[in-house]
Amino acid sequence: MRLLMKKTLEWTHPALHLVQKALMAAVAIIVAVGLFVSPVTAFAENASTTDLTAPTHEKTVTDNGDGTYKITLGVTGNSVQSSTTTHADVIVVMDLSRSMNYGQWGDYYTRPSRLSVAKSAVNSLADELLSNNTIDNPDAVRLSLVTFSDYATVNKEFTTDLDDFQDTVDGLSATGGTNWEDALTVANSMKTRDASHTYIIFVSDGNPTFRNTLGGYTDYREDRESTSGSHTYYGSGNSDDNGKNYYYASQVASSITDADKILFSVGVFGNVSRMQQLASDAGQAGNYYSASDQTSLNQAFQNIANTITTNISYTNVKIEDTLNSTYVDYVLPTNASAPEFTYSYKKNGADYTPTSPIPSASFTDGKVSWDLGSIELEKGVTYAVSFNVKLNQKAYDDAANAEDIFKVYTNSTGTLSYRKITRVTGQEPKYSDQKTLEYDNPQVTVPVSKLTVSKSWKNSDGTDADSSLLPDALVVTVKQTNAKGEINDTYRTVTLNAANNWTSTVNVSAGPGGNTYSVTENTTDAWAQGLPNAAKLTGLTAQTGTQAITNTYRTGTLTLKKMTKGNAANTSDSFKFELNCAGLENKTFTSEDKTIAFDGTGKAEVELSNDETITLNNVPADTTIVITETSTTPNAKTTTTAKVGDTTTTFTRDEPKTVNATVTDGGTTDVVYTNQAEIVPDTGLDIFTASQGVLLGVAVAGAATLAAAAIRKNHGE
Repeated sequence: MRLLMKKTLEWTHPALHLVQKALMAAVAIIVAVGLFVSPVTAFAENASTTDLTAPTHEKTVTDNGDGTYKITLGVTGNSVQSSTTTHADVIVVMDLSRSMNYGQWGDYYTRPSRLSVAKSAVNSLADELLSNNTIDNPDAVRLSLVTFSDYATVNKEFTTDLDDFQDTVDGLSATGGTNWEDALTVANSMKTRDASHTYIIFVSDGNPTFRNTLGGYTDYREDRESTSGSHTYYGSGNSDDNGKNYYYASQVASSITDADKILFSVGVFGNVSRMQQLASDAGQAGNYYSASDQTSLNQAFQNIANTITTNISYTNVKIEDTLNSTYVDYVLPTNASAPEFTYSYKKNGADYTPTSPIPSASFTDGKVSWDLGSIELEKGVTYAVSFNVKLNQKAYDDAANAEDIFKVYTNSTGTLSYRKITRVTGQEPKYSDQKTLEYDNPQVTVPVSKLTVSKSWKNSDGTDADSSLLPDALVVTVKQTNAKGEINDTYRTVTLNAANNWTSTVNVSAGPGGNTYSVTENTTDAWAQGLPNAAKLTGLTAQTGTQAITNTYRTGTLTLKKMTKGNAANTSDSFKFELNCAGLENKTFTSEDKTIAFDGTGKAEVELSNDETITLNNVPADTTIVITETSTTPNAKTTTTAKVGDTTTTFTRDEPKTVNATVTDGGTTDVVYTNQAEIVPDTGLDIFTASQGVLLGVAVAGAATLAAAAIRKNHGE
């Protein structure tokens, strides 16, 4: 009947337009009342849907590399929109007029273009709708694509192939005017399945500037005829001053409603004032959507997808988390009382902007709470909130004392609460009871710091001490002083020996407060201790420290020299000595070409010639060596002396010639044995005295001779 009226009531006068519109509305009411007792129903009203399972949720811990950790709590939206008995044929009608090349704000410079945004949104819609197809019901939803500018074109017949549909969308380009009438006519004429519901999604960024129906010639500009191939259309291409372009489009929109098809009109970006009127005039005012940017266009398409199918999704989602206060603290910005929150939204692994604004998380009494309120989570979108935490001092202290790898939980209990919302076209949404899930409780491995304790053994000249001087092992005690000044004198004990190269590494604690470590040892008096400065370890990551002890062997030098003097001295003689020292057992010293070897009893023998000296270097300090000259005294008057430092000892011929020589730390102890040998005659005079007697005798004899001569002279002889 509506088509008949269109033919009989040609556009000749604005008054006829009003009459025609009133009659058409009346007929529509009659038809609706007489033939359609119930309103047009959406596809999913009769759908058999699968219930929605619990949302995917995950809590992760990421090491930031600086001793802090990023805690991320996420939840992924999902929805069930499937049917096993009912089908939907969806026709997307897309504006390709030249204005679709503009930016979203109506200029040529802002990117992305309206067309680019629309392509992305349509492809997402296709993904959403065709995901309802299953193995058991592979064509529950079919899609087709109609585009229009000066006239309309069927770019893609009905298909269930998502890639094929999206490839077609990706290849679109924009030019020409805006012919709503032809676009809606072509969409309405497409062959759909008898048992399916038909949905036409009409998308345009501007009011109509062309039409198919002349409607009587009244204005050269607005009724100008244009042709392109087999297509003939009317209008100026940039205006609709006499309203014919819109009028005839609205007639087709009304016929779509009469055919029991659902029409969605989506006005995008530009001057779309008449798009809402189109939905109203078609009797589907509730199916109008306005989209001024990419986000609102995505939301519009999401709402349309939800309308086409029964949609079950998540809402009233709330994430809460409380830290494990025994071991974990929040990282707070300077002068802040709450952690800093960051948010991420991902779809198919890529960054995504949700269609609805997302509220911020809150922090109260040590608890993180992210309440998403009435937002319905979008399918396939993961919503995540993150904040940073750090381990406290107790975690580091306990980890250092643990026998194995020490892990701690980051939280006491993290929970996700939600409701399921079911939307069916024409009905109020239904909500499930609130459900609560717990997040898996991740752990972090607490870093353990290391303290290396080492020992080096040196002589006083800096050279390495002889291994024979070293003890079998040495126990070193590590002392810990914490940030409060509390001291643990026996925090660790380590045993150092040649087998571990006099080095051992132990687990210690660093942490935010830090600890200071120092060492003590039980070395002998023969060694001078060189203890290092204490090592303070502070930090949230694993730290390393050292305590390198240097023990210097306290040594001195002993020299032993033999000298012979006197008129009876035989400088070619050699002299034997015996050295005894408890503590030098099995020690060997070298002095030029001589080797002085102490046996297992601590005795050594050495033979010296006149004016010869031996030197024993690196003799342990405070060592006393008993030195005895064992050579017999020659057959002469011999006096033997031994000088030790500034002290001289004189020995008789038959007395043991023994002295004690003590080596001092860093000093030289000189020992000199001297033999004074003289020849003694039987008269008891020694050679010197006898010589003087002879000379005296000669002198006396000479004097007597001179005296006798003088007497004879005086007597005249």
